[in-house]
Amino acid sequence: MGFCNNEFILISVSYSYYEVFTNTQRAFSGLGFTYGSDEDAAFITTWLEILGLDGIKLLTLKIKELDNTFNASIDPSNINDEFDCKNKSSLMIGPGLIDYLISKVDKKENLKLTLKNCNDPIFLIPLLYKEILSLQISKEILIFYLQKIF
Repeated sequence: MGFCNNEFILISVSYSYYEVFTNTQRAFSGLGFTYGSDEDAAFITTWLEILGLDGIKLLTLKIKELDNTFNASIDPSNINDEFDCKNKSSLMIGPGLIDYLISKVDKKENLKLTLKNCNDPIFLIPLLYKEILSLQISKEILIFYLQKIF
């Protein structure tokens, strides 16, 4: 935003996917995310930003919480119909959680998972979208996942 002749001027700046991805990947690496996890988190943030869902703004709101607290471990034996995210960011545990869910899709007809203490479920949407594209899962399954997550 600028100021000219006593009038506010709104300046719109757009960024390419590559610019957002590389800069957020560097940020996640600096926050202590491991190799690979930094790329997953950068993908999530970039996907949300490019689609107009404020990925960068969401990251800035979480940055203090994420600083040097990386812990992506989840215990699959604790996942039944309910999973306690323990208020860990989905930027950290999301990739592992989605991998686990995808591994269970073929084994269960009616997969239901309730997430407890998940304070940022929006970060799961890009991961689900990515899996749907790679596995060619139908839109109905995506809707099913999203209804269960939100």
